[in-house]
Amino acid sequence: MKNRLRRVFRPKITLFTNMIHSFDIFDTVIGRRVQKPVDIFSLVSTRLLAEHPEVQHGVAENFHDLRRKAEADARKASSAEDINFDDIYDQLAQTCSLSKTQRDFLQMFEFRLELENTRPIRANDQMVHDLLAKGERVILISDMYLQSKYIKQLLAKTSPVFAELPLYVSNECGLMKQTGSLFKYVLKQENIRPEELIHRGDNPVADLEMPRSLGILTDFYDRSVPSHWD
Repeated sequence: MKNRLRRVFRPKITLFTNMIHSFDIFDTVIGRRVQKPVDIFSLVSTRLLAEHPEVQHGVAENFHDLRRKAEADARKASSAEDINFDDIYDQLAQTCSLSKTQRDFLQMFEFRLELENTRPIRANDQMVHDLLAKGERVILISDMYLQSKYIKQLLAKTSPVFAELPLYVSNECGLMKQTGSLFKYVLKQENIRPEELIHRGDNPVADLEMPRSLGILTDFYDRSVPSHWD
């Protein structure tokens, strides 16, 4: 009788052999040498004033506010879930009456400072390398206005192998993690069920609440815990 009961109540455990690990990118795999992401805009302003007197003084001096407003205005004008880097600079050019040459210079100047200030986040950097060494599939998912061609350059600075990982970015997919639609898209593209994806990121909504609501496993990265930087 005892053996029969054991057979009846033995728990069933499903093992998924095609588990995929996804990582958020910004403030999870890579970070910046500034306190807040928007501090890059203040750095752009400082560097423009010091190094490029040919740039309109009003634009250089007020770049932080102008850049933030351009992004906000571009988002208001768009019907898509996300916008890209070009949309933002098209809006900035319109607001500040910039020529195409001026627009392109400022856009690339901002990106150059992003690149200069990019640093790996050691704990998650190592985690990705360890998973890859074990032969696990790792993908990257980001809500970000930078197109993949820019993001791959930032990742390559951290580790060349990171730039080769499959990348799902909101502005190119037209979908966002924050709404859940980008996760649904990833599940479809990877041909997996929610419970076959484990996602790690730092945003309480986009990287924790939303994927959990879809049945995706989560591994929340708490940025309040100090990390070592390379």
